[in-house]
Amino acid sequence: MQSVPTPNHQFTELMAGVREGSSEAIRILIDTYGRHIRRAVRRHLNSRIRRQFDSLDFSQAVWASFFKRLDRCPAFSEPPQLIAFLVKISKNKVIDECRKRLQTRRYNVAREQCVPASGIAEDQRAPGTSPTPSAILAAKEKMEQLLANEPHSYAGILRMRANGATFAEIATALGRNERSIRRVLKRLESRVEDER
Repeated sequence: MQSVPTPNHQFTELMAGVREGSSEAIRILIDTYGRHIRRAVRRHLNSRIRRQFDSLDFSQAVWASFFKRLDRCPAFSEPPQLIAFLVKISKNKVIDECRKRLQTRRYNVAREQCVPASGIAEDQRAPGTSPTPSAILAAKEKMEQLLANEPHSYAGILRMRANGATFAEIATALGRNERSIRRVLKRLESRVEDER
């Protein structure tokens, strides 16, 4: 008669598989005990740096440390020992990052300031925020093709709208009803959709 393995026996086999480098054992270990790491991280993570870090970032760092030093880890005979060890690593990682982000001058999150886009000089803006010259030219060509078979007044409506004018402003400038302006633009929009 075969004996049923005890939970401690299963744990011992799992840890032996992890030490041998079994990918299946490693996956089971991470799936089974990863939640304890995430819980410890959430418990110790300072609210001021919570926006910059996710508990998964720390989980990955904890597992990386664990597997890097696996040969120097104590031999765990039962799950609570492993959990306590992982929680301690998690807590230390969070404390180190909190110190770095809150007590050092270089990384201090308290020094960060939000700069409104209007306060940034044009040459300091992030690249790619403006269309390229070729994109502008392609858009102009597309607009000319779109308006080729339309009444001349449609071109003025489309140009004003492209320059940021509201429907009401266009209607006032051209002496037309706002609903007719919306209809014209809707018609042109449907033509663009049909040509795609």
